Amino acid sequence: MTQSVLLHGWATNRAVFDDFLPRLQGFSCLAQDLAGHGQAKAVENFMPEKIADEIACQYSQAIHVFGWSLGGYIALLMAYRHPEKIKTLTLCSSFSRFSMAEDYPFGQPNMTEYAQKLAGDYLHQIKKFGAVLD
Repeated sequence: MTQSVLLHGWATNRAVFDDFLPRLQGFSCLAQDLAGHGQAKAVENFMPEKIADEIACQYSQAIHVFGWSLGGYIALLMAYRHPEKIKTLTLCSSFSRFSMAEDYPFGQPNMTEYAQKLAGDYLHQIKKFGAVLD
């Protein structure tokens, strides 16, 4: 049976899939915490490409990957960097870039500054992020 991996969004963890996983009985599914989220070890420099590589290297065969939001971005990077490891790819409310650039004015303007804001008042920043989703 092909393994299925579920990747959560930013500022959440694998628990977002807790209500969904029982509906997937008969499938081999794993909801995985991304680096710095849930039970996963924090990293000093969050590099989506490195995280995609690390997840892909955990599997010896091609897998089904579902990615939501940031998890979708990681899943997309996995498919781009390790196409042999992807049997199917499903993206939900995903994006292709988190940080602002000259050709992409929609992202976060300064990730270092944003990380400092999170470190300073995490709850306030998460509430601001949640307000965007409402």
